Amino acid sequence: MFQAAAKKVTLKGTVKVTATALSEATAALGIARVVVAAAAKALQEAIKAESMGVEKREKTKKAAAAAAWDTSFAGIQAKLKDVDTNYVAFKTKYKDFITRL
Repeated sequence: MFQAAAKKVTLKGTVKVTATALSEATAALGIARVVVAAAAKALQEAIKAESMGVEKREKTKKAAAAAAWDTSFAGIQAKLKDVDTNYVAFKTKYKDFITRL
């Protein structure tokens, strides 16, 4: 009978230790879930920020390319105007010669 009582005390102690460990594990799980949720949110925000950064860089590149094209187009227009002016001057200078042909 003494052994049964001793075993009962030992089992109660084991149950108490197990319950304490379970309680601590449950608390740790709750903390882990909070940490994981915060990390997931931080990751989403980082991805969003990087995406916005990439988008901004792409817009800057496109604007620079458009500006370069505008500059190039303005140069082409100036050259075309010079050709037109030279053609008009040539046509005026050799008007009589051209009409005789």
